[in-house]
Amino acid sequence: MRIFIYGDDGFRVREKANQMRQAFIQRHDPTKINVTVLPARESERLEPNAVRVALRQSPFLAPKRMVIVTGILTSATKKADYKIWEEIFSSIPTSTILVCLDCKSVPDIEKHPLITFVSSLPEVHKYPFPSLVGASLVSWVIERANSLKGRIDRVQAQELVSRVGSDLFRMDAELRKLVSYAGSGSITKEAIEELVRPMAESNLFGLMDTISGGDGQRAAQLLMKERQAGSDAFSLWGLWLRQIRLLRAASQWEQEHGPSSAGGFGSVFRLHQFVAKKTMSQQRAFSPDALVRACARALEADQLIKRRALSAEAALELMIADLLKTKHPE
Repeated sequence: MRIFIYGDDGFRVREKANQMRQAFIQRHDPTKINVTVLPARESERLEPNAVRVALRQSPFLAPKRMVIVTGILTSATKKADYKIWEEIFSSIPTSTILVCLDCKSVPDIEKHPLITFVSSLPEVHKYPFPSLVGASLVSWVIERANSLKGRIDRVQAQELVSRVGSDLFRMDAELRKLVSYAGSGSITKEAIEELVRPMAESNLFGLMDTISGGDGQRAAQLLMKERQAGSDAFSLWGLWLRQIRLLRAASQWEQEHGPSSAGGFGSVFRLHQFVAKKTMSQQRAFSPDALVRACARALEADQLIKRRALSAEAALELMIADLLKTKHPE
Protein backbone atom coordinates (compact mmCIF):
# COMPACT_ATOMS: atom_id res chain seq x y z
CA MET A 1 0.00 0.00 0.00
CA ARG A 2 1.23 3.49 -0.90
CA ILE A 3 -0.17 6.52 0.95
CA PHE A 4 0.71 10.11 0.03
CA ILE A 5 -0.07 12.92 2.49
CA TYR A 6 0.89 16.35 1.24
CA GLY A 7 0.15 20.08 1.17
CA ASP A 8 1.42 23.38 2.50
CA ASP A 9 -0.62 22.88 5.68
CA GLY A 10 2.16 21.11 7.59
CA PHE A 11 0.06 20.79 10.74
CA ARG A 12 -2.71 18.75 9.13
CA VAL A 13 -0.21 16.74 7.07
CA ARG A 14 1.62 15.64 10.23
CA GLU A 15 -1.60 15.15 12.17
CA LYS A 16 -2.99 12.82 9.49
CA ALA A 17 0.27 10.83 9.50
CA ASN A 18 0.14 10.52 13.30
CA GLN A 19 -3.48 9.35 13.15
CA MET A 20 -2.55 6.66 10.63
CA ARG A 21 0.42 5.60 12.74
CA GLN A 22 -1.70 5.25 15.87
CA ALA A 23 -4.39 3.32 13.98
CA PHE A 24 -1.72 0.98 12.59
CA ILE A 25 -0.23 0.35 16.04
CA GLN A 26 -3.63 -0.42 17.54
CA ARG A 27 -4.61 -2.79 14.73
CA HIS A 28 -1.34 -4.48 13.75
CA ASP A 29 1.56 -3.58 16.00
CA PRO A 30 0.88 -3.17 19.76
CA THR A 31 4.61 -3.73 20.41
CA LYS A 32 5.45 -0.66 18.26
CA ILE A 33 8.45 -2.37 16.66
CA ASN A 34 7.13 -2.51 13.10
CA VAL A 35 7.10 1.23 12.40
CA THR A 36 10.12 2.88 10.77
CA VAL A 37 10.45 6.65 10.30
CA LEU A 38 12.89 8.06 7.72
CA PRO A 39 14.91 10.13 7.90
CA ALA A 40 15.35 9.36 11.59
CA ARG A 41 16.21 13.03 12.28
CA GLU A 42 15.09 16.15 10.44
CA SER A 43 18.71 17.18 9.91
CA GLU A 44 19.55 13.92 8.11
CA ARG A 45 19.50 13.55 4.35
CA LEU A 46 16.93 11.20 2.85
CA GLU A 47 18.71 8.20 1.31
CA PRO A 48 16.73 6.12 -1.23
CA ASN A 49 18.64 2.96 -0.35
CA ALA A 50 17.68 3.27 3.34
CA VAL A 51 14.03 3.52 2.26
CA ARG A 52 14.40 0.52 -0.04
CA VAL A 53 15.87 -1.61 2.76
CA ALA A 54 13.18 -0.56 5.24
CA LEU A 55 10.39 -1.35 2.80
CA ARG A 56 11.69 -4.85 2.07
CA GLN A 57 12.05 -5.92 5.70
CA SER A 58 9.56 -8.51 6.88
CA PRO A 59 7.19 -7.68 9.75
CA PHE A 60 8.26 -9.03 13.15
CA LEU A 61 5.52 -10.98 14.93
CA ALA A 62 2.88 -8.97 13.08
CA PRO A 63 1.07 -9.15 9.72
CA LYS A 64 2.13 -5.69 8.54
CA ARG A 65 4.83 -3.06 8.94
CA MET A 66 4.68 0.68 8.25
CA VAL A 67 7.42 2.90 6.82
CA ILE A 68 6.87 6.67 7.13
CA VAL A 69 9.08 8.77 4.86
CA THR A 70 9.26 12.59 4.73
CA GLY A 71 10.38 14.50 1.67
CA ILE A 72 10.50 12.03 -1.21
CA LEU A 73 8.60 14.23 -3.68
CA THR A 74 10.28 17.41 -2.45
CA SER A 75 13.79 15.97 -2.85
CA ALA A 76 13.22 14.18 -6.18
CA THR A 77 13.91 16.87 -8.78
CA LYS A 78 15.78 15.11 -11.61
CA LYS A 79 15.05 12.28 -14.04
CA ALA A 80 17.69 10.14 -12.34
CA ASP A 81 15.84 10.62 -9.03
CA TYR A 82 12.52 9.68 -10.63
CA LYS A 83 13.93 6.41 -11.97
CA ILE A 84 15.23 5.38 -8.54
CA TRP A 85 11.95 6.13 -6.76
CA GLU A 86 9.83 4.54 -9.50
CA GLU A 87 11.71 1.28 -8.95
CA ILE A 88 11.22 1.55 -5.18
CA PHE A 89 7.50 2.38 -5.47
CA SER A 90 6.96 -0.54 -7.84
CA SER A 91 8.52 -3.21 -5.60
CA ILE A 92 6.85 -2.66 -2.22
CA PRO A 93 5.82 -5.97 -0.56
CA THR A 94 2.13 -6.42 0.22
CA SER A 95 3.05 -6.65 3.92
CA THR A 96 4.44 -3.08 3.94
CA ILE A 97 2.50 0.18 4.14
CA LEU A 98 4.44 3.16 2.81
CA VAL A 99 3.38 6.60 4.03
CA CYS A 100 4.96 9.55 2.19
CA LEU A 101 4.79 13.06 3.68
CA ASP A 102 5.60 16.23 1.76
CA CYS A 103 4.90 19.74 3.07
CA LYS A 104 4.63 21.54 -0.24
CA SER A 105 1.75 23.16 -2.11
CA VAL A 106 -0.91 20.79 -3.42
CA PRO A 107 -0.64 21.96 -7.08
CA ASP A 108 3.15 21.51 -7.05
CA ILE A 109 2.85 17.99 -5.64
CA GLU A 110 0.02 16.89 -7.92
CA LYS A 111 1.95 17.81 -11.06
CA HIS A 112 5.08 15.98 -9.83
CA PRO A 113 6.15 13.20 -12.25
CA LEU A 114 6.25 10.64 -9.43
CA ILE A 115 2.63 11.31 -8.50
CA THR A 116 1.70 10.72 -12.13
CA PHE A 117 3.68 7.47 -12.06
CA VAL A 118 2.21 6.07 -8.84
CA SER A 119 -1.34 6.84 -10.00
CA SER A 120 -1.05 3.80 -12.29
CA LEU A 121 -0.03 1.49 -9.42
CA PRO A 122 -2.45 -0.50 -7.22
CA GLU A 123 -3.34 0.51 -3.67
CA VAL A 124 -2.44 4.20 -3.89
CA HIS A 125 -4.21 6.67 -1.60
CA LYS A 126 -3.73 10.46 -1.64
CA TYR A 127 -4.59 12.97 1.09
CA PRO A 128 -4.06 16.62 0.04
CA PHE A 129 -4.06 19.34 2.71
CA PRO A 130 -3.94 22.88 1.28
CA SER A 131 -3.64 25.82 3.66
CA LEU A 132 -6.99 26.77 5.16
CA VAL A 133 -8.34 30.26 4.51
CA GLY A 134 -11.61 32.10 5.05
CA ALA A 135 -14.65 30.21 6.27
CA SER A 136 -12.86 26.84 6.16
CA LEU A 137 -10.23 28.13 8.58
CA VAL A 138 -12.86 29.52 10.96
CA SER A 139 -14.74 26.19 10.84
CA TRP A 140 -11.51 24.32 11.62
CA VAL A 141 -10.97 26.53 14.70
CA ILE A 142 -14.47 25.74 15.97
CA GLU A 143 -14.03 21.99 15.36
CA ARG A 144 -10.59 22.02 16.96
CA ALA A 145 -11.91 23.71 20.07
CA ASN A 146 -14.66 21.06 20.28
CA SER A 147 -12.07 18.27 19.95
CA LEU A 148 -10.15 19.83 22.86
CA LYS A 149 -13.40 19.75 24.90
CA GLY A 150 -13.83 23.50 24.63
CA ARG A 151 -16.32 25.85 22.96
CA ILE A 152 -15.90 28.89 20.75
CA ASP A 153 -18.56 30.59 18.64
CA ARG A 154 -18.02 31.74 15.07
CA VAL A 155 -17.55 35.43 15.98
CA GLN A 156 -14.77 34.67 18.47
CA ALA A 157 -13.25 32.13 16.07
CA GLN A 158 -13.01 34.91 13.47
CA GLU A 159 -11.38 37.17 16.06
CA LEU A 160 -8.84 34.46 16.87
CA VAL A 161 -8.10 33.93 13.17
CA SER A 162 -7.51 37.67 12.73
CA ARG A 163 -4.87 37.50 15.48
CA VAL A 164 -3.19 34.19 14.65
CA GLY A 165 -3.69 33.75 10.90
CA SER A 166 -3.45 30.36 9.18
CA ASP A 167 -0.51 28.96 11.17
CA LEU A 168 -2.26 25.91 12.63
CA PHE A 169 0.71 24.99 14.83
CA ARG A 170 0.31 28.30 16.68
CA MET A 171 -3.48 28.15 16.45
CA ASP A 172 -3.54 24.76 18.16
CA ALA A 173 -1.29 26.04 20.96
CA GLU A 174 -3.46 29.15 21.45
CA LEU A 175 -6.65 27.08 21.51
CA ARG A 176 -5.24 24.74 24.14
CA LYS A 177 -4.36 27.75 26.28
CA LEU A 178 -7.79 29.36 25.79
CA VAL A 179 -9.71 26.12 26.47
CA SER A 180 -7.77 25.64 29.70
CA TYR A 181 -8.45 29.27 30.69
CA ALA A 182 -12.17 29.06 29.89
CA GLY A 183 -12.70 25.86 31.89
CA SER A 184 -16.27 24.69 31.40
CA GLY A 185 -17.30 27.96 29.73
CA SER A 186 -16.99 29.27 26.20
CA ILE A 187 -13.93 31.14 24.92
CA THR A 188 -14.69 34.86 25.13
CA LYS A 189 -13.41 37.93 23.32
CA GLU A 190 -11.95 39.19 26.59
CA ALA A 191 -9.93 35.98 27.00
CA ILE A 192 -8.63 36.21 23.44
CA GLU A 193 -7.60 39.85 23.90
CA GLU A 194 -5.87 39.04 27.18
CA LEU A 195 -4.07 35.84 26.21
CA VAL A 196 -3.40 35.99 22.45
CA ARG A 197 -0.91 38.51 21.13
CA PRO A 198 -1.81 39.57 17.58
CA MET A 199 0.62 38.49 14.91
CA ALA A 200 2.68 41.23 13.32
CA GLU A 201 0.38 41.16 10.26
CA SER A 202 -2.64 41.92 12.44
CA ASN A 203 -0.77 44.76 14.14
CA LEU A 204 0.16 46.03 10.70
CA PHE A 205 -3.54 46.55 9.97
CA GLY A 206 -3.74 48.74 13.06
CA LEU A 207 -0.72 50.69 11.87
CA MET A 208 -2.24 51.13 8.42
CA ASP A 209 -5.52 52.27 9.99
CA THR A 210 -3.72 55.06 11.82
CA ILE A 211 -1.98 56.10 8.59
CA SER A 212 -5.34 56.05 6.79
CA GLY A 213 -6.64 58.34 9.51
CA GLY A 214 -3.65 60.68 9.18
CA ASP A 215 -2.43 60.10 12.76
CA GLY A 216 1.35 60.18 12.33
CA GLN A 217 2.10 60.30 16.05
CA ARG A 218 0.01 57.21 16.75
CA ALA A 219 1.61 55.41 13.78
CA ALA A 220 5.08 56.08 15.22
CA GLN A 221 3.95 54.78 18.61
CA LEU A 222 2.59 51.54 17.11
CA LEU A 223 5.78 50.97 15.14
CA MET A 224 7.87 51.49 18.27
CA LYS A 225 5.61 49.14 20.25
CA GLU A 226 6.03 46.42 17.63
CA ARG A 227 9.82 46.77 17.78
CA GLN A 228 9.81 46.65 21.57
CA ALA A 229 7.77 43.44 21.40
CA GLY A 230 10.70 41.86 19.58
CA SER A 231 9.35 41.78 16.02
CA ASP A 232 12.11 41.35 13.46
CA ALA A 233 12.57 44.44 11.27
CA PHE A 234 13.01 42.37 8.10
CA SER A 235 9.84 40.41 8.83
CA LEU A 236 7.93 43.66 9.40
CA TRP A 237 9.29 45.05 6.16
CA GLY A 238 8.21 41.91 4.29
CA LEU A 239 4.68 42.23 5.68
CA TRP A 240 4.63 45.94 4.85
CA LEU A 241 5.74 45.32 1.26
CA ARG A 242 3.04 42.66 0.88
CA GLN A 243 0.39 45.00 2.30
CA ILE A 244 1.38 47.87 0.00
CA ARG A 245 1.05 45.53 -2.96
CA LEU A 246 -2.35 44.35 -1.70
CA LEU A 247 -3.54 47.95 -1.29
CA ARG A 248 -2.50 48.66 -4.87
CA ALA A 249 -4.22 45.48 -6.09
CA ALA A 250 -7.37 46.29 -4.08
CA SER A 251 -7.49 49.79 -5.58
CA GLN A 252 -7.24 48.41 -9.09
CA TRP A 253 -9.78 45.68 -8.30
CA GLU A 254 -12.33 48.21 -7.01
CA GLN A 255 -11.87 50.38 -10.10
CA GLU A 256 -12.67 47.38 -12.30
CA HIS A 257 -15.35 45.62 -10.20
CA GLY A 258 -16.96 48.31 -8.05
CA PRO A 259 -17.01 49.16 -4.32
CA SER A 260 -18.93 46.06 -3.20
CA SER A 261 -16.38 43.56 -4.45
CA ALA A 262 -14.33 42.66 -1.34
CA GLY A 263 -15.56 39.06 -1.47
CA GLY A 264 -14.34 38.55 -5.01
CA PHE A 265 -11.05 40.27 -4.22
CA GLY A 266 -10.51 37.95 -1.25
CA SER A 267 -11.29 34.85 -3.29
CA VAL A 268 -8.94 35.72 -6.15
CA PHE A 269 -6.06 36.64 -3.85
CA ARG A 270 -6.82 33.82 -1.37
CA LEU A 271 -7.30 36.20 1.57
CA HIS A 272 -9.37 35.73 4.70
CA GLN A 273 -12.54 37.83 4.45
CA PHE A 274 -11.38 39.97 7.38
CA VAL A 275 -8.14 40.76 5.53
CA ALA A 276 -9.91 41.40 2.22
CA LYS A 277 -12.47 43.79 3.73
CA LYS A 278 -9.85 45.61 5.80
CA THR A 279 -7.54 46.03 2.80
CA MET A 280 -10.37 47.22 0.57
CA SER A 281 -11.39 49.77 3.21
CA GLN A 282 -7.84 51.02 3.79
CA GLN A 283 -7.01 51.58 0.11
CA ARG A 284 -9.84 54.12 -0.13
CA ALA A 285 -7.83 56.53 2.03
CA PHE A 286 -5.39 56.98 -0.87
CA SER A 287 -5.72 57.87 -4.53
CA PRO A 288 -4.94 55.13 -7.06
CA ASP A 289 -1.98 57.18 -8.33
CA ALA A 290 -0.63 57.54 -4.78
CA LEU A 291 -0.74 53.77 -4.31
CA VAL A 292 1.03 53.20 -7.63
CA ARG A 293 3.79 55.55 -6.51
CA ALA A 294 3.94 54.01 -3.03
CA CYS A 295 4.26 50.52 -4.51
CA ALA A 296 7.07 51.68 -6.82
CA ARG A 297 8.91 53.36 -3.92
CA ALA A 298 8.49 50.26 -1.76
CA LEU A 299 10.03 48.07 -4.46
CA GLU A 300 12.94 50.53 -4.84
CA ALA A 301 13.47 50.48 -1.07
CA ASP A 302 13.36 46.69 -1.09
CA GLN A 303 16.20 46.60 -3.62
CA LEU A 304 18.24 49.00 -1.45
CA ILE A 305 17.64 46.77 1.59
CA LYS A 306 18.81 43.72 -0.33
CA ARG A 307 21.97 45.58 -1.35
CA ARG A 308 22.42 46.68 2.28
CA ALA A 309 22.24 50.33 1.21
CA LEU A 310 19.20 50.95 3.46
CA SER A 311 18.07 49.38 6.72
CA ALA A 312 14.62 47.81 7.04
CA GLU A 313 13.90 50.10 10.02
CA ALA A 314 14.67 53.24 8.00
CA ALA A 315 12.68 51.98 5.02
CA LEU A 316 9.59 51.48 7.18
CA GLU A 317 9.87 54.96 8.65
CA LEU A 318 10.29 56.54 5.21
CA MET A 319 7.33 54.63 3.74
CA ILE A 320 5.07 55.60 6.64
CA ALA A 321 6.03 59.25 6.23
CA ASP A 322 5.40 59.07 2.47
CA LEU A 323 1.96 57.51 2.89
CA LEU A 324 0.94 60.08 5.48
CA LYS A 325 1.74 62.80 2.93
CA THR A 326 -0.29 61.13 0.16
CA LYS A 327 -3.44 60.35 2.17
CA HIS A 328 -6.71 61.65 0.69
CA PRO A 329 -7.86 64.86 2.38
CA GLU A 330 -10.91 64.37 4.58
